[in-house]
Amino acid sequence: MKDGVNNKCTKCSGNKPPSRKDNYCIECRREYNRAWERKNREKRRKCRQLPENRYVSKKKQRLKRYGLTLDEWNDMRVNQSFKCKICGTHETDCQQETLCVDHCHTTGKVRGLLCHTCNRAIGLLKDDVSLLLDAVKYLKEA
Repeated sequence: MKDGVNNKCTKCSGNKPPSRKDNYCIECRREYNRAWERKNREKRRKCRQLPENRYVSKKKQRLKRYGLTLDEWNDMRVNQSFKCKICGTHETDCQQETLCVDHCHTTGKVRGLLCHTCNRAIGLLKDDVSLLLDAVKYLKEA
């Protein structure tokens, strides 16, 4: 509930920012979710076994790290013709059967979708352009 300037958790009455519209603080929301999971294990298990739910919930969790929704990710896939932005490998031919979200580790900005191999290559070169250019020079000389 709103208490002037401060938000109070409706469960513990602590002055903590609410996590959702129910005005539970993050700790109380977590506790509530765990209790619900314990009470409804069978219901949750059946729901998670559906292939479409398993894929979507797993993908949503990953995308949340980058601040993307599933629709935004799908739009990116369509804009890139379902292909890696570097090598052009179609996502059905990728090792992990889907494209990875490439992002800058410093700013967190999403750059595009890459196949697993290209994404790892950039990561192993520490997102450093000079290292990448040195690798190109090395390959040309060899």
